[in-house]
Amino acid sequence: ELPVEELARRLASRAVTAVQVLEAYRARAEFVHKACNCITQFIPQAEDWARACDEHLARTGTTLGPLHGIPCSLKDHFAVAGTISSMGSAVLRRKSEEAGGGKRDSAVFVGLRSLGAVPFAKTNMTQLGSTWGSGGPAFGDTLNPWDTRRTPGGSSCGEAALVAGCGSAFGVGSDVGGSVRIPSSFSGLATLKPTAQRTTFSLADGTTILDHPGDYSVVAAAGVMARRAADVSFVSAAIWGGVLWDLDLRMPRVPMRMEEIQGQARLRVGVSSHLCWPAPCPTSLRVLTKAANSLRDQGYEVVDFDAAEALNMREYRGVLWALKGVSGLDGDFGVDVSGDEVHPDLAGMSRRVDSLEADPIQPARTAAQYCALMAKRDKLRDRFCKAMRAADLQLLLCPAWAFPAPLVEDVRVLGAAVQTTQVFNALDLPAGVVSIGRVAPGELVYEPGSGDPDLDAAAKRAVSEGLPVAVQIVGLPWRDELVLRAMNDVASLGEIAGHSQLRPIPRRSAALGSAPVEVAKL
Repeated sequence: ELPVEELARRLASRAVTAVQVLEAYRARAEFVHKACNCITQFIPQAEDWARACDEHLARTGTTLGPLHGIPCSLKDHFAVAGTISSMGSAVLRRKSEEAGGGKRDSAVFVGLRSLGAVPFAKTNMTQLGSTWGSGGPAFGDTLNPWDTRRTPGGSSCGEAALVAGCGSAFGVGSDVGGSVRIPSSFSGLATLKPTAQRTTFSLADGTTILDHPGDYSVVAAAGVMARRAADVSFVSAAIWGGVLWDLDLRMPRVPMRMEEIQGQARLRVGVSSHLCWPAPCPTSLRVLTKAANSLRDQGYEVVDFDAAEALNMREYRGVLWALKGVSGLDGDFGVDVSGDEVHPDLAGMSRRVDSLEADPIQPARTAAQYCALMAKRDKLRDRFCKAMRAADLQLLLCPAWAFPAPLVEDVRVLGAAVQTTQVFNALDLPAGVVSIGRVAPGELVYEPGSGDPDLDAAAKRAVSEGLPVAVQIVGLPWRDELVLRAMNDVASLGEIAGHSQLRPIPRRSAALGSAPVEVAKL
């Protein structure tokens, strides 16, 4: 459970070898996978890469880069030539297997290799990355190592389970609605969803990859997931620049500004729970107050901020739903997945909640209508940033999520809770998560107040003693370093620890989205 930077130092000093470290992580990964079903494929060349790290260091006395010999993992859709990419779809998995795996590499994979890292596993994701639940028909449901009856969150579900279980030093997921922040908050991790395009999402040959082909309304961002905020900062500093700029010519040449992370300038932080939906549970409110007090003690100016006044949520939902064409499951994902079994979580994402009102805006059917919608989106972004600047705020401190990890079978009725994280994708603001608390015995009574009896009941069942809970820190566009600075300062309170001591009970969902059953009882 060493911090990534300390592990890098030990590898560089030859206190341990890359092969030894890989063997240790591989053994732990197999243990976590047996319990949680998080890995889609081990990358067969990883041992050769680790051996090459050791040979290079012995021959030259220098490392291959700042991530020399560090074992890491990648979410399923990050292409690695010769491996399967399924997007959580059984149809795409079959096609990928029949083709002998992919033929191209993602820029993130090539960049990690150039920095000396050893990607050794690919991990499960939700169906088409379009839910925040547990998995998809390609590889089944992934379970939470803190409690395998519960979801680890998604869509980067496999990364969350593997990293939280100490099966990988760090992982890379992606986020277009909360897909690194939700699983990090459910699984006791730290992460950063950077400003879109700060970390490339494309292929190494320069091919542009978007959530939906041609759709720039809300652009997905790649993000590092780790057990510590310091690990997120260290790995992000390594990958923001260098070879990635040459691989993805559209990636802005903005290196990590360490002076902002290590700076002493007083920052003003607005505390708000107004965009969290449903109402935050007692633990979410406690850790929010705890983080605010800690930042104040460290010299931050901390004030209340009514985010609901800065963003009309009815208007926001109308614009977002129109842009994403929310009308069921008939979206164009740019791939043919006809014949795929629909995961209940995916079906549930279109479940309407009467209390969540939205302006009646129709999805775009023409180029002119799409441009008009994008203009509405930009006005929402401008208005929110102007409100932050008018209040002289550099950062926001918010709940990461309303409640801790729900039961696998309950996710299907909780889909609308995604607005807590998705709003910052739509606004294209960098947002990080730090896990600093666990549900205490006196915090089990919870009234979500959604107005939806089924949703409220499922949210109440999510609140269980000992589960991790996180806070979310949000910055202005391209001020990612200030978010990382605040994450590190909040982490000084004491991040959730003990990941290496987790001994998850092996379970599996017999049917997609069903209550997991102990493997011994199947």
